[in-house]
Amino acid sequence: AHQIHQFASARWLESSAVLSRSFLLRAAPVVDRLEQGRMTMCAETIDPVVEHAERHRVQREVRFRDLTSEDCIPVSPRKQPLCSRQRGAEPQASVVRPPESSARSHVWHAVHIGDESAIHSLVASGSCTASMQDLSGHSVMWHLVAWGHFKLALFMLDTFPFGQEGSSAATEVHPARKDTLLHVLCRSGSFGKEAADLFQRILNGEDCAALLNARDKAGETFLDVAVATPNFWVLRYTLQKYWALLEDVWCKSSSSSSRSEDPLLQRLTTRIGYPAVRPAASLQRVTRHLDLASMLLQDHEGVAPPYADVAFRVAAYGRTPSYCATPAATSKAQDDGEILTVFAHRVVVAGGSPVLFESLQRCQMEQIPGFQGMQACIFRVDSSISVRTWRFVIHYIYGVDVDQEATRLARSAKELLELVRACCMYSLPTPILSFAEASLCNLLSSAPASLALEVFVFAQEYGHERLRALREDAAYWVVRGWHDLLCEGRQVNEPACILSTALGMIEAVLRLRAGGSLSEVSTTPEARNKRIFDR
Repeated sequence: AHQIHQFASARWLESSAVLSRSFLLRAAPVVDRLEQGRMTMCAETIDPVVEHAERHRVQREVRFRDLTSEDCIPVSPRKQPLCSRQRGAEPQASVVRPPESSARSHVWHAVHIGDESAIHSLVASGSCTASMQDLSGHSVMWHLVAWGHFKLALFMLDTFPFGQEGSSAATEVHPARKDTLLHVLCRSGSFGKEAADLFQRILNGEDCAALLNARDKAGETFLDVAVATPNFWVLRYTLQKYWALLEDVWCKSSSSSSRSEDPLLQRLTTRIGYPAVRPAASLQRVTRHLDLASMLLQDHEGVAPPYADVAFRVAAYGRTPSYCATPAATSKAQDDGEILTVFAHRVVVAGGSPVLFESLQRCQMEQIPGFQGMQACIFRVDSSISVRTWRFVIHYIYGVDVDQEATRLARSAKELLELVRACCMYSLPTPILSFAEASLCNLLSSAPASLALEVFVFAQEYGHERLRALREDAAYWVVRGWHDLLCEGRQVNEPACILSTALGMIEAVLRLRAGGSLSEVSTTPEARNKRIFDR
């Protein structure tokens, strides 16, 4: 009976509406007897339905009463109701105006199927505006967005801009689900350039703060929907333009529902899966036929190695970069500035590094303090590289067995990052970089979020193609650990830019794995559970 009534009300069929009302009234005692007290159709259930049918009946009577002859069209006698004919009387032609819903039905049909020519003509004739609503209270703009007709939605915005006559409200909310137009856009399966343009215009339309913080019935904002899709464009655009208004959302749980208590970005990384373990790279000795290792040995009196002609000035401890620092001092090198000296031979180290080769060619011989009568080229190593890391590099170039040192380095993410810096800055042999990159990728999951940020920023700024795997893994752990990073009290320079770049890197990996279509990743359970980063 309820289905009959809804069908009748939607099509403005007066006789069927009356029939459904009568049927409900007669069915009430029958339902009472059948259910035997378990479920009764009481007056509270019937009265709203009867009121609804009566209201539509009165509206139709008023409309028919106000009709004029110009509004009516002739109807053939054959189609006259039987009750209006008198026995023996000749059938007479009468006039009946089609119900108003026929024109409205044409509008909604064109809106639902996305008929551009029909909507353009209806708008030109004044029969359709963006604020026109259906029986459920949804505007034309809402339906165009919900059905994915973004081009037509942009046309309606151009014709009826927000705040002008005939325009819909940018803050329109679904009566039952309580979601906004931004929620509907983020749930769209095909989010392209037109959808992005529509998103920007809706968000910039009116009352931006209300749209950013609006929650649906489940307590989720449009950012929660964008994470569940996932829609990286929405996340990056909101980050870049509205960071100040949503700064707390990125590090806290933006959902007030009990289904999701994790921070927003942590849920995003959980959904796309964890990076795979990188295969370990072996360190092969460069020289096997020359005993260069003995040239580094010093005697018991602390004299420099024989024939040494270069002195590397290296910090005892690596310096913490300025883009990820705590308010207090974070390394001993910043406190005491201790500098140590590592001796080597120019002809050996220049053969392992083209950067050192060019730099040492321009160096002049100088007196080495503390070493009487010794002259050498003084080369100052970058302060972010510690003396232990630099000695490992020198030992590898000289062909020293570095297996024990490599085992120790593979357990220290900080020293591995120093080794990656050294390889990139001084173009060290490829086996060292491959070993450091693979080992560091596998340690990022257990490393602090600040170190993951340090790795990502360096890899992004340096832009080395060989660091692509490290950039991808570091981007993942930066996004996942953003909440922990801010909880540690870290001061991050340009947080919106860094986080947006990391999200872009993750999106690029997802698109690469999906063959250029991000929707393939987000629609099937198999794709959601697949380890996207496994190459």
